[in-house]
Amino acid sequence: MNLNSEKKYNLKYHMNGFSVAFSIILVSYIDDYIYDFRTLIGAILAGVLAYILSALFGKLSFLDKEISKRTNRVLTVLAIFLIFFSFYLFQL
Repeated sequence: MNLNSEKKYNLKYHMNGFSVAFSIILVSYIDDYIYDFRTLIGAILAGVLAYILSALFGKLSFLDKEISKRTNRVLTVLAIFLIFFSFYLFQL
């Protein structure tokens, strides 16, 4: 393991994070407004949806494009902001 090597940032890493956040928000929204899931069923559905989305994003080769460290930080902050904003917007 080379400790001096620079970490590579790509879009696939962020899309996997967005898929987890999206699946949790979607299942929470459905749970609150459409159908009342039991907690375990909702968690399983969110996990399955996140896995499916991650597998789909894994097959997209254009997401392997490297991004800069600054872009990586902006996407991370944007993801965190969108997660909190969506929970506030949908009152979840």
